Amino acid sequence: VGGHQELLRDFFVGAASCLEPAAESEVHVSLRGGQPYDSWQVLQMAKATQGQDGLPLMRCDRSVPFCAEHFPGYGHCRTRGDAYAAARGFTDKNVVSGARTHVFKLRTEALRKLKT
Repeated sequence: VGGHQELLRDFFVGAASCLEPAAESEVHVSLRGGQPYDSWQVLQMAKATQGQDGLPLMRCDRSVPFCAEHFPGYGHCRTRGDAYAAARGFTDKNVVSGARTHVFKLRTEALRKLKT
């Protein structure tokens, strides 16, 4: 869990530095619902992402149900392989059941700093 949280924090730091300093700039993170994904605390990891001044960089703007059709070319990849998934009853349909796309934006304070 800790490794995934660190990955998310590092991702948000990198994403914040790549975004255009504009109110409409956003980063999308899609995760399946349930464990272990809920324990990664994606919303808290974004809030914990700080700039050099110690101020938070990112905020969650909205969270919507994941829709694979919105991501052309999307194909679910199994971390532990097809045999592992089949033994647990995972299918391409139920593996995205309950998944959400979290949309993050730069916080107002971070936008102001980046524009100056």
